[in-house]
This record gives sequence, structure tokens and C-alpha cells, in this order.
Amino acid sequence: MAVWLRRSSAELSGVFNARTGLPVDIQMKPPTRPPDGNTKGQRPDLVLGQSIYAAHQTIDNWFNPNAFAFPAPGLHGSLGRNIAFGPGYYEIDTALQKEFGVTERLRLRLRVEAFNLFNHPAYDVPASVWTETGKFGQITGILNGGAVGTGTPRRLSLLCRLSVTRLGRRRMVAETYRSRTDQRPLTTVQWF
Repeated sequence: MAVWLRRSSAELSGVFNARTGLPVDIQMKPPTRPPDGNTKGQRPDLVLGQSIYAAHQTIDNWFNPNAFAFPAPGLHGSLGRNIAFGPGYYEIDTALQKEFGVTERLRLRLRVEAFNLFNHPAYDVPASVWTETGKFGQITGILNGGAVGTGTPRRLSLLCRLSVTRLGRRRMVAETYRSRTDQRPLTTVQWF
């Protein structure tokens, strides 16, 4: 493949996206009624000297449950809002294209695209209710389960474009696009 790239006018392009994890608001269901009577969205106390993250983070064990404690009866917890973060994410998208001269008036362009080339998962935020002991700190989903967009599984597509140059500098372009997610080819013809 390297020889083909050196001897031709092939183009290689790519995009690298990376970001830190999304913020997580750790909450609890209080054992006693708080002063304002609101039992939703209450936060626990942070235990000093304990890391909020597990020593060996996995998707089943993201947070350290020992880092939190119930506040004194009638008080609100000392833990701040959105102090924790879920897993980070990166994705590499790349494309390789080559244009061939078939005849003097006919040009053929082949393009192969790969989105999320290394098929790296983009995990969702972990469960954040501290009092749900069986679920707290577990990641059970991905950010985007759809067919397109950031965080989807790897997608490959192939594009074949045929250009015809006509008299008066008009060109007809016929494109056939086939994606791994949509097995039906889509063909368009344009005059300009």
C-alpha cells in the first residue's frame, strides 16, 4: 500500500477528536427527611482523605463508595455539584482517496472512509446515586447508540465518483455511495 501512495496522487486525510469525561453529579437518597423536605437531588458528605474514584477503575467500578457518608440528620451533604467525571473519549476518522484518468474526458475517483477507525467505545457516565449499592459507579451504556455521530461503533464507506467533461466545460458527475450501515447504493447524477 505504501508503494501505491508514493507513486500516485492519493490523498490521505483524517480527524482526531478527544475530550475529557462528562461531569457526574453524585447524589443519594437520604435516610432522614432534610430540613426543606426535598428528598431528590441530595448529596452525601465527602469523607476526607478518600479518593472519589476507585483504585482500579473499570466500567463496573468507577467510583469509590467509601469516599461518601450520610450527612448528620437535618443537614445537607458537603459534596459539591458535578465534582466527578466519567470516562474520557477519543475517536479517529480517516479517508483515503485516489483519482484516476480513465480517458481524456473521463475521471474516476475512489474514496474509502473509516469513522471511529480503532472502534474505541465512548462510554456513558456511571450510575451516580450513591445509595443504590448494586448500581453505583457502574457504566451500562455508550454515549451514542445511533447509526451516525460521535461515539458510534466503527463505520466504513466507499465512494466511487465518475466525472465526464463535455464541450463548453459542462461536467456530468455520477456518484455511487455505499455505506456499511446502509447496504443500498445511492446514485446521483448532476450536470453543471
